[in-house]
Amino acid sequence: MIHRVGLGFDVHPFGGDGPLVMGGVTIDGPGLVGHSDADVIAHAVADALLGPAGLPDLGTLYPADRKSTRLNFSHVSES
Repeated sequence: MIHRVGLGFDVHPFGGDGPLVMGGVTIDGPGLVGHSDADVIAHAVADALLGPAGLPDLGTLYPADRKSTRLNFSHVSES
């Protein structure tokens, strides 16, 4: 049996125009800068799952220079 372990890491600076979103939850406070929803918890978890699956990380799948594939996890908690 092959065991795979994933580690996710994401960083965004404060100062964004949007709301502060952590793990899909909107929190009162200054937003984070990012070309996506800048949800550091959701992005780190996604990267931790993509790694063991043998898939590329979010930065490769959704690069900052491709606006047509804007990543947004914040809608998940609304359903």
